[in-house]
Amino acid sequence: MKRPNKFWRKNEKEVKMPAKSKYPKRDYRYKRLSHIWQDIKTRCYNDKSKPYKYYGYLGIKMCQDWHDRCKFIEWALNNGYEDNLTIDRIDSTKNYSPDNCMWVTQSENTRNMAKSYKGGRPTSVKCKCIELDMIFDSVKEASTFTGIARGTISDALNCRSWQAGGYTWCYL
Repeated sequence: MKRPNKFWRKNEKEVKMPAKSKYPKRDYRYKRLSHIWQDIKTRCYNDKSKPYKYYGYLGIKMCQDWHDRCKFIEWALNNGYEDNLTIDRIDSTKNYSPDNCMWVTQSENTRNMAKSYKGGRPTSVKCKCIELDMIFDSVKEASTFTGIARGTISDALNCRSWQAGGYTWCYL
């Protein structure tokens, strides 16, 4: 519905239209940054969200300046944000703030996690291939190097069979 002026009628009352945001919602970058901003707020402050127990419950908060979405977007655009990057805290025990956050790829973010859980078992822990005498930082890295599917290596590591792809695997 087109509104000819800055006022429109709602239930017979004059209502002033909301001011336009500095950052248009239709621009994909701003929309994605708004989602990232909302996700940070949710994990830090919404005790009904699943990730709250890893963030808000542990005392991780968002700095006061970033409670303003526009200030967060402005920081992001001035500090290396690109569409293929995710936000990561430099020190995982400190809050989300300009001096403790950076933009990294998803794989770098996963590697930086203190613990990454899938089905209750750690997935980003070091593992060793006995025959190759090599230590890998993650199952993903081992899979990339050997060409064996991650699930196959994970099954071997989780005692379903210590063998995968002709190699013997163990956690470190």
